[in-house]
Amino acid sequence: MVELTPRFQLYMYIYHHLIQQAVSKPSFKSVASYLLNYFYTNGKLLGMNLTGANGKPHPHKDILESIIGI
Repeated sequence: MVELTPRFQLYMYIYHHLIQQAVSKPSFKSVASYLLNYFYTNGKLLGMNLTGANGKPHPHKDILESIIGI
């Protein structure tokens, strides 16, 4: 298991294929999308937006900050 960002204490299991897939993505956006799919099912992501605007659910703040490095 590896900690994504030290100050957020957000961990994920390291699977060789997971790391290979993330590294092989052509852009930062596709890496972020891939990692969001690691933490959430497609069904949960379907109604979400990144900010929670218009009363929609959003990904957990710590997960977003770890992925996009805010």
